[in-house]
Amino acid sequence: MKRTSSTSKITRRYRQLLRRSLVPNSVTTVKATQRLSEQIMAAGMSSLDLAIMHETILQKEIPSHSSSQQRRTMTSDAGSLFSSVLEAPNSGSVPAGFSAQLHALLSTLSRRTIDLTSDNVALSKRVEILKEAESSLTRSEQQGREVRIEAEQLQEQMRRLSRQLITAQEDERRHISRELHDVIGQILAGINIRLSALKHKAQLNSADVDKHIAQAQRLVHKSVGIVHRFARKLRPPALDDLGLLPALQAHIHSRTQRSKIHATVSVCAAAEQLTMEQRTTLYRVAQEALANIMRHARASSMEIRITQVANSIRMVVQDNGRSFQSQRVLNTPNSKRLGLLGMRERIEMLNGTFEIIAEPEVGTTIIAIIPTTALLSTTIDSALLNTE
Repeated sequence: MKRTSSTSKITRRYRQLLRRSLVPNSVTTVKATQRLSEQIMAAGMSSLDLAIMHETILQKEIPSHSSSQQRRTMTSDAGSLFSSVLEAPNSGSVPAGFSAQLHALLSTLSRRTIDLTSDNVALSKRVEILKEAESSLTRSEQQGREVRIEAEQLQEQMRRLSRQLITAQEDERRHISRELHDVIGQILAGINIRLSALKHKAQLNSADVDKHIAQAQRLVHKSVGIVHRFARKLRPPALDDLGLLPALQAHIHSRTQRSKIHATVSVCAAAEQLTMEQRTTLYRVAQEALANIMRHARASSMEIRITQVANSIRMVVQDNGRSFQSQRVLNTPNSKRLGLLGMRERIEMLNGTFEIIAEPEVGTTIIAIIPTTALLSTTIDSALLNTE
């Protein structure tokens, strides 16, 4: 314990003298070095202990920003202090030749100190560069996360707005269809009845009156047909009144009767128990799929199958026409085939999945699956529509 205390005092004293020796034009008195030498001998420190203490203190005292020349000068000045302490009068029994060995050792240690100091400076700069790079990377990652979160939020907002638009569009279609069918259709029918009564009650023998009335009746009949056709396009009455299968049969027949497409449709009984929103979604997806087949596929046959799979309803629309790059279309924001994107959006509104499989020389298959509660699994007989 006593040796440790005296060694600490010697270290502090040596550090003071070393710092003084590193100041330009400073002088360390012989008396100071002799007193320190006596303390070292009294503490039982060897010359090697002194050399190690010297290098340890020197390495800490040389500023890291010093140039190579400055470090060499400081090391030389510090070496003079070491020699003075080691060779101080009355320093005792330093064996002959041992001082020279220590000087050689000190010179080697000093060169090593200079090298280590240079390495430490370079390492410190490298550490600073790495820390700055790490900080920059952290900021970039944070900015990337913020941008990603913002993009996800914007995408979710777009999806929400798209779903609201689809819902509003369907509601508006239903409203307009009802107005066309119930209000305007009744008005036109009333006009036709009045014209017919006028024709029968006319007491005039003018052929022109009968001719004009007949023309008016033909126009009214034509108007009624147009109104009913538009009403069916906006909202097929069969879907509300008869169910999904009759609505699909009627639509496919009306679209393919003048083409050479061989079309079949089958619907399981479970699908007829779906909610109106679910049935409307399946109908609209099938409607858009048929429109794409008619416009782009150049197919000779197509099939619509709606089946129950566990607690889900699965619809498959398949054709043998030309295929296309489905993923590129679905993942392109400005894609011209908005119908495909609309189909996917409708299915996802019901927490379902939407997939397109397009194979060259085989055709295209659309698979839409919507989850539902357990339903009856009785299958309605398939209906074949051959419009060749």
